[in-house]
Amino acid sequence: MFHAGQLIKCHARTKVGGRVTDPADLPSERTDYAMRDITSQKAKARRRGPAVGLFVDTVLDGPLPWTRMRQVYALFRAGDRYGDDRLDQACARAVDAECRSVKIVIGMIERALETETRDSGPPVPNNVIVGRFAREPGHFAPGREVTR
Repeated sequence: MFHAGQLIKCHARTKVGGRVTDPADLPSERTDYAMRDITSQKAKARRRGPAVGLFVDTVLDGPLPWTRMRQVYALFRAGDRYGDDRLDQACARAVDAECRSVKIVIGMIERALETETRDSGPPVPNNVIVGRFAREPGHFAPGREVTR
């Protein structure tokens, strides 16, 4: 490549219609995006929080991890929008639940559910009417003798 008679850049020959990109020609802030650098994305996730790093590791785990990089970018945008501490809490909750969906984590942050805990099941209403033919709980116990 020449400009005003001066040699600017020399690229290796490629087949017709082919393309070669030199990473040194790209802006430094876009190099990892353009070159699909998985390790730099994992490092960025660890800087946002330890749980974010673990969650991104599980998302990018497996074959063809660069196909899920846009999900990681969406996760980072949610961290920019709502804060890295909320993102870290939501990712910790997702890692505990073995969730790999970025949409669920972002939804948790948007609805402010990242700190909500549910130790017990749903509340039991106090107006339950026992059915006429209901059986006692011991009827379903394992090892009970069946009489006919």
